[in-house]
Amino acid sequence: MDLIHIIKPTHVCNLACNYCYNDDARKPMMSLGVLERVISETFDYARRVRPFTNVLFLWHGGEPTLAGIDFYRQAVAFQARHANGYPYDNSMQTNGILLNHDWVDFFIKETFRVSLSLDGPKDVNDGARADHRGQGSFEKVMAALNLLRGRGLNPGVVLTANRKTIGQEKAIWDFFASNKISFQIVELSKSGRARKNFADVGITPEQFGVIWCNLYDYWFSPSNPGIDCSSFRDKTKAMLSGLPFGCQGLYMCADSNISTDPLGDVYPCSTLSGNKDCCYGNLMEHSLAELMVSPVAATFRSRTSDSDCSTCQFYHVCHGGASSLFQVGNAPSTSPAVR
Repeated sequence: MDLIHIIKPTHVCNLACNYCYNDDARKPMMSLGVLERVISETFDYARRVRPFTNVLFLWHGGEPTLAGIDFYRQAVAFQARHANGYPYDNSMQTNGILLNHDWVDFFIKETFRVSLSLDGPKDVNDGARADHRGQGSFEKVMAALNLLRGRGLNPGVVLTANRKTIGQEKAIWDFFASNKISFQIVELSKSGRARKNFADVGITPEQFGVIWCNLYDYWFSPSNPGIDCSSFRDKTKAMLSGLPFGCQGLYMCADSNISTDPLGDVYPCSTLSGNKDCCYGNLMEHSLAELMVSPVAATFRSRTSDSDCSTCQFYHVCHGGASSLFQVGNAPSTSPAVR
């Protein structure tokens, strides 16, 4: 089992997506002191818990490339210093805007996996994913994708289902299929900028289900040219095996998933970063082992589902999904600052 640590070097972003979930108004960049502490504590904790056989460091944001290549060069140096033979991997979720050959050289040398954020063809993507001047991101993301592919990397993309997605499932699938882009589909969170713009970007659970099922049908079709979707693959494996796959389906996802923000505050999930009610504490003040048994952590690590979920015939492969985690957290707070 992997210990998945989602590290956010910054909450700042060079895009201004109108559904961005970021609820933290602070704008720090993670210091090297916090970075080393995060990495060393992650390895120390992983060694304490026997089920873990690997650590996955997932670099997220904000936009993680804003920290600069030297930040990540230092990160891999800290990993080499503190791993002491413990296996680990690195992955980065980026909008791709700043990627160039120097970044790709680094990804190749350090065997980073890379995923981009892209909601589909230009008219769908740019309806929600634009920069601070209102310019769509599609062309720059596609340039990043082609740059990575040209150097032998094959990134997938994350699609955030939103109101612009409704009725566009065929166009989205055709675009991904024709460009041989594998993807993951995630739900929009009613927090951050999405709270303000929810009338324009938000969808109901039922609408998300329709989008999900429509895209699943294209993916499951014999005509699929080999496009992978980890969301669909995990759910199919779960249904066939009767076992949960993917963090959202795990009964206690908070046992193996954590997230740390730029100041060293630890949360059960990256989506809850900045929500003061969900903060376990700070890594500069406590060890990760101490934080993982804090009162807030105990709440998330013993979460229960509502009656509608717990009586469902498929509960054993879903366990209420991410919705249960948000119910425990009482939804993202409107107060952005943790301290």
